[in-house]
Amino acid sequence: MVTISNDIQLPTNWDSNSNENRAKKRKLRHTILERRDHIDPKQRSLRSAEICTDVHDFLSRNVRVNDDQNPQHIALYFAMNSEVDLSYLAVRLLSDNWTLCFPLMVETTASDISEPPCTTPHRAAKEMRFFAIKRDAFDTLKTSILNHQLHVYKKAELKNAGLREVAPSELDAVVVPLVAFDDQGFRLGYGGGNYDQFLPKLRDDAVIVGVAFKEQHVDEVPCEPHDLSLPSIIAG
Repeated sequence: MVTISNDIQLPTNWDSNSNENRAKKRKLRHTILERRDHIDPKQRSLRSAEICTDVHDFLSRNVRVNDDQNPQHIALYFAMNSEVDLSYLAVRLLSDNWTLCFPLMVETTASDISEPPCTTPHRAAKEMRFFAIKRDAFDTLKTSILNHQLHVYKKAELKNAGLREVAPSELDAVVVPLVAFDDQGFRLGYGGGNYDQFLPKLRDDAVIVGVAFKEQHVDEVPCEPHDLSLPSIIAG
């Protein structure tokens, strides 16, 4: 198991040619996703459970414990394709009385989108938002809404399904998916910029940890000036 812990930092060695940098990211993303996809499914499942155990231990050490009336809120994700599967972690956190929150894409307009601004009034756009799920609804939602996290939902749909949107300030911890990472904690995502926009909105004391398989480690992630490193990454 590999754990990387650093202070959050801005890149010092970045490529000023944005077009060339984007091309490097696309090439690296393709290479690492192909590498991750080739992990044996049984091994991927076993290693996901091991990573979940390490993340649970990490959270137990680093997140302030609230009382039962104000349970901790954690942002997880529902694994797509060959990502680290957090199902085991979700079950353990539910038993610990945590409130689980998951990312979904939501249709927004210029009046409520937070980042970046919409230039055309009332034009529909989308943004990643997090939604808390009720404890007794997890098994149902994970085979329906949570399993379609790239679908762009209307807020009314999610409200009618019993999901409550949570503000970034409500989150005590966030587990971040990634495509690739390096020893400085820099993360390559899927190219949508969703977590790049979301993470700076968290409270200063929110705990952030990335998760990955060791095959996703690279010598150096191509960075741009706005890229922030993750303070902790757990890989197995």
